[in-house]
Amino acid sequence: MIITYPEWMNENQKKCYRMLCDLMGGEHHITGKVKESSPWGIQTTISTDFASYDFAELTKLVVLAHDRGIRASLSPLNMQYMRLMLHVRQYRDGPTFYERHPTLEKQAAAIRVLYSTDDNMPEDLAAPESDAAGGGK
Repeated sequence: MIITYPEWMNENQKKCYRMLCDLMGGEHHITGKVKESSPWGIQTTISTDFASYDFAELTKLVVLAHDRGIRASLSPLNMQYMRLMLHVRQYRDGPTFYERHPTLEKQAAAIRVLYSTDDNMPEDLAAPESDAAGGGK
């Protein structure tokens, strides 16, 4: 995908903009104005329906953010719009909370330890043993 970056963007902001373009399916699908939120990131207004599965925009956002080490934040603006902020992190295991961004696998494992759902998950939704171990067919 060829991307035309706004002239004002630094390298960190370009990484965030690239992720935004990938998330939205190309820069031609970005409808809100993209603005600087800090030297480490950008923000824009979105009206896309974010879901975990059907069209999976929410899942895509989370996976891309963890793979690229970019913190993604959604904030409500009104009944139709949300603010999406993207900020580059410097390390996987950095010295401060604001500098690090773990991999998806590490974060998911930590969440599963804290919020195990085995006791209330319907049996037909339980993950097969091969998926639970990271494998699969």
